[in-house]
Amino acid sequence: MKYSFFTRYALAPLFIFLGMMLVISSCEKDEDLNDLLITNDFRVLQVRNNGNAITSGVTDISVIGELEMFFSHAVDPSALEAALSIAPSVDITIAYDVSGSIATISFPTPLDYESSYTLSLPTGTYGANGQASTKAFSFDFITAAFEPPSLTLSADVT
Repeated sequence: MKYSFFTRYALAPLFIFLGMMLVISSCEKDEDLNDLLITNDFRVLQVRNNGNAITSGVTDISVIGELEMFFSHAVDPSALEAALSIAPSVDITIAYDVSGSIATISFPTPLDYESSYTLSLPTGTYGANGQASTKAFSFDFITAAFEPPSLTLSADVT
């Protein structure tokens, strides 16, 4: 197949220009990604419930649910457990994944229905290799309302 001079040489600057525009537009700062940037400070990257990412202020959390906290670094379990708190105070258990950077928080006793809770982690050193947080973490959630079971009674009159 033969290409004309125009096809071969005149379109090249156009493709170069379009490629540069693509690079420039993809390099814009995205404020939503600031918490996901890789840094040396210790921080909570994400909180999940039932596999879904959730944000502070979420509602309808199951009273028997679990919260997964994803951290920027592997954690020092003793330091994290000594500092992590929930208000109002309830019993929690924490399990860690193999990497040590995901903590699953469970509630051995069901939480109260339609209640507000705040999970807090003050500034401190929580990384397994001494990484420290630069700001405190606070996460608010509200548990779901009680839904009474639906019962249907029937009688077999024969």
